[in-house]
Amino acid sequence: MTDISTIFFDAGNTLLSPYPSVGATMARVCHSYGIEKTAQDFDEHMVSFSEYYAQVYEDDESFWSEHDRQQRMWIDGYSLVLRRAGIETDIESLVNDIYNAFDDACAWSLFAGVEDTFAELKERGYRIGIISNWGRGLTELLEGLGLGPYIDSVTASAEVGMHKPEPDIFRHALSSLSVSAENAMHVGDHPVADAAGCSAVGMHPVLIEHASHTMFDPTVLRGGSGVPRIASIPEVLSLLGNR
Repeated sequence: MTDISTIFFDAGNTLLSPYPSVGATMARVCHSYGIEKTAQDFDEHMVSFSEYYAQVYEDDESFWSEHDRQQRMWIDGYSLVLRRAGIETDIESLVNDIYNAFDDACAWSLFAGVEDTFAELKERGYRIGIISNWGRGLTELLEGLGLGPYIDSVTASAEVGMHKPEPDIFRHALSSLSVSAENAMHVGDHPVADAAGCSAVGMHPVLIEHASHTMFDPTVLRGGSGVPRIASIPEVLSLLGNR
């Protein structure tokens, strides 16, 4: 990979994960409504959320390309968890506040070594981009997590009207930095959305599976045969070698 000049990264489950958990953020918002629930009260029902998400994704994954549709997916999923936890009243206002809470950097944490790795990549002269199936506000979220100074472009599906694994979203990201596919690497956790998607346009795929993975995605099926795999973001530096 000596010809690589630009490294793109997925966001969720690649660079960042919910902090300290989805349930903890839900409990925090519920507390502001006078509803006393613990993180565990919600986290124990996240399997139901995962099953719901997997069904929506299987039916039509293109919801990621439209802000209103992806917002509806999250709101319906949070509503399901709230009801499983025994909360039925004021749910419309509550669930909207829960959705908005995840726009705040305090609801997320970076995986170990992310910021140091980004700093080292910039020191070595690489450009850094983000390609993520995400709603609006991803740029502001990444800035809130301290990554703003290192990132050269952010391509969020709901903002550009395209979603992974569609080739066009990868082409859009490449164009944003005027880089050719053969000179770009993409690091993500999904064998189809990330690895197969970027490979289709000629980018170099890398799959990551964190040892401290905190949010199960049932759509991440086995795949990506022959694709380089890493267990932490700092391992990207080893793949690139000296420069």
